Amino acid sequence: MERSLAENGCEPSKTYPGRRTGSLRAMLSPTPPVRRATHDDIPHLVRTLVRSFDRDPILRWFLREDERRVRALEMYFEITLREFTLPHGEVLTTEDRAGTALWVPPGRWKQGLREQLRASSTIVRCVGLGKVVRTLRGLRQMEKHHLPRPHYYLALLGVEPEHQRRGYASALLRPVLERCDREGVGAYLESTTPENTARYQHFGFKVVSHLRLGRGAPSYPGMWREPTGARLHEESE
Repeated sequence: MERSLAENGCEPSKTYPGRRTGSLRAMLSPTPPVRRATHDDIPHLVRTLVRSFDRDPILRWFLREDERRVRALEMYFEITLREFTLPHGEVLTTEDRAGTALWVPPGRWKQGLREQLRASSTIVRCVGLGKVVRTLRGLRQMEKHHLPRPHYYLALLGVEPEHQRRGYASALLRPVLERCDREGVGAYLESTTPENTARYQHFGFKVVSHLRLGRGAPSYPGMWREPTGARLHEESE
């Protein structure tokens, strides 16, 4: 059964106000408010994620690299939103939908057999028949690296290139990290570039593992954040 918004700590109509961040550009262009996404936002958020992750090294390893690669990205993000994070988690978006964060609460991040079977045909189309086995093995490897403690999982965070370093990532991270602190619960994510790893460290995340999903796959860190009462960093992301 889908967890209610109240259980997740976010009311359906609640909007998180934007804040001014430290850089001059961010002060002149304050970040937009953040709200909970709905199914109506899916087409817009898919486009945002495709633009954000076009050069992501892990998705390039996972997904097909032929002329259907862009369509594969679209299908991957759509099924992640429609079948996984919107029903079982919390998807945040900025008002202009140029940034989005896909969060999953404690106990809900591991996909069951039903979800895996439902996604199987899309996986084949996304990765190509020759990559199916290694993709499924890679997904299992990712699950194994989650710490056994209760935690919120940041499955994806994407900001369109022209809006990066303007505080969007900060605005999308802050509501759930503040909730983690209130509830005394950790947070976990995977970072696929050194630049992102450094940015997440500003928010209290630390590298706790290194993942290599298969032959030819790049190594990348799993990162954990302990709950804290300290004020969150407000650097522009």
